[in-house]
Amino acid sequence: MAVTPPPPETAQPQARYGNLPCSEQGCPNQTGAPCEYVDRRSRPCQTAWCPEHQYLVASSVFCRRHAGVVAAVLTLPEEEREFPDLDNRAPSLLEYIARRVHPNAVELLQQEGAARPGSTINVDAMHVTMAGTPRVRGWEHRWRLLDHTGPLATVGLRVDEESDSIVQVKVDANVVYTAEPPWIAERGSGSEEGDSARRELFDRDLVSAMAEGLQRRRQVGY
Repeated sequence: MAVTPPPPETAQPQARYGNLPCSEQGCPNQTGAPCEYVDRRSRPCQTAWCPEHQYLVASSVFCRRHAGVVAAVLTLPEEEREFPDLDNRAPSLLEYIARRVHPNAVELLQQEGAARPGSTINVDAMHVTMAGTPRVRGWEHRWRLLDHTGPLATVGLRVDEESDSIVQVKVDANVVYTAEPPWIAERGSGSEEGDSARRELFDRDLVSAMAEGLQRRRQVGY
């Protein structure tokens, strides 16, 4: 079964040079240009990036984190564009979790599509959505099973900006599970090995919620 991934993030060929230390850990370069991200409160990102580690969006230099944020926000209608606060973790938390559970989410949909020859899996990378009443801005990452008739099943993750420590699991349009990552709820507690184990357990809980949501979906026959 084919899996269509999101476009990869790559360092841009049109390098921009500056005279600041690069913010990449361990990078000795002193050719960093400042990240041009400015949040909705007019606060700038304080990082700088050499040509090897910088990203360009709309001809402006950004760090990896804010390049993804800007690219996602620019897909919105102009009247809905608002850049999240520097200290809002919603986009970065979503991207981090999505990367960790990606192989399992794909495997679930491959199992779901085994009886549907010709089906494919598309990955919708991190993007901004508005949901609920009143409307709430959130960031989503989705994996979709499709065939020639259209969508067959969708699993996804969402983190709202106003509750940026809560990860939501979605099956189709329904939220089937919510949880706060233990390393946020219990910051700084336990050993490094224990923290790694908690992260792996959290991943399994999210994937289990996806699997159970898909199973309920099959049982009701939609």
